[in-house]
Amino acid sequence: MGAEQRRERYLHNLMAVIGGFFGGYAILNRCDILGSAQTASLLSMTLKLLGGDLREVLIRLGAAALYACAIALSILVPEYLGWDLQRFSIACTAAVSMLLGVLPAEMDPVLGLYPIFFVMALQWCAFKGCGKYVSSTIFSTNNYRQTIQGVTRYCITKRREELEQAKFFGLTLCSFHLGVALSYPAHLRLGVRSAWLCLPLLAAAGALARRRHGAERAAA
Repeated sequence: MGAEQRRERYLHNLMAVIGGFFGGYAILNRCDILGSAQTASLLSMTLKLLGGDLREVLIRLGAAALYACAIALSILVPEYLGWDLQRFSIACTAAVSMLLGVLPAEMDPVLGLYPIFFVMALQWCAFKGCGKYVSSTIFSTNNYRQTIQGVTRYCITKRREELEQAKFFGLTLCSFHLGVALSYPAHLRLGVRSAWLCLPLLAAAGALARRRHGAERAAA
């Protein structure tokens, strides 16, 4: 594996740590609501609609709209502004980290997660995988599936590529849950301000992304 490939993997796993941290942060600080995905929010919106709770429906509709805007921006930003999407995602997440620390802990939990809905959707689009592997850095279900499949296939076939798959997705899974684990003591000490502790990780990710972008431009 070359230096550029190693750097790409370091960045991928670091973003998985950050994704796990914000997943844990959302659950710990905002009433057990996951801010990285829309499945639970859209499910809840449907149930609230059937129950006639218009306020809650509108709040969750706003969350879905923010998620959609971030996905759209992941196409528009590189296409029309020419910006590197990964660096843009990291910069937005750093800004959101600072914002989260000043939002009141007592506010509506879904409203309090609006910034996370936006940046996690953006991160999902910016960090879609590494090399030949498609792998999310903001939630772990597919990484878990791919790890189990890789291990099972390796036990049957003994092929090296199956073991490599299991190692890649397993390390991504471990990185994600390391971020979750870090969010717990941070929450106990700082509450909603624990989001600020992610800034050094984002600075390191930004440095890696800048080096990757520079190497790509030099090669071009």
